[in-house]
Amino acid sequence: MDNVRRRSGNKEQMVRRNVRSVCFVIVTAFLFLAVGAYGYKDVDVTAALTARQCLSCDLSGAKLAGADLSYVSLVNSNLAKTNLKRANLRGTNLIATNLYKANLAGADLTLAALGNANLTKAKLSGATLNSTNLSGANLTGATWINGATCKEGSIGYCKQ
Repeated sequence: MDNVRRRSGNKEQMVRRNVRSVCFVIVTAFLFLAVGAYGYKDVDVTAALTARQCLSCDLSGAKLAGADLSYVSLVNSNLAKTNLKRANLRGTNLIATNLYKANLAGADLTLAALGNANLTKAKLSGATLNSTNLSGANLTGATWINGATCKEGSIGYCKQ
């Protein structure tokens, strides 16, 4: 009788382990697909918000509207299609950063470094650009602070 109980107990443990393994695989697959769908990784968002530095990180598609990213270094990072509406980007280092189709409407970019950044088709309407470095930045197709669309060849400034 004890042997029968032990065998049935072992079978129950094996079934539980198998169920846990299957659940682990499903959750892992879901997280993998979710990261692929959004582009950004939570660890990169955490680094940007807490460590104040995230070099060459992928924040594409992240929802950072209203976030305080002041004086954060995001050099050579991917922020394509990121929502940074009304974000505090004062003094932020965005040199050589990809901001393609990023929403920067109403953002504070005072003293920000955007040299050689890709701002193609970015939304900058209502953004504050006091003493902002845009040298070499591509603004082609961007919506400028006054709502106008920057013409082809807008490098370092918006041709209207």
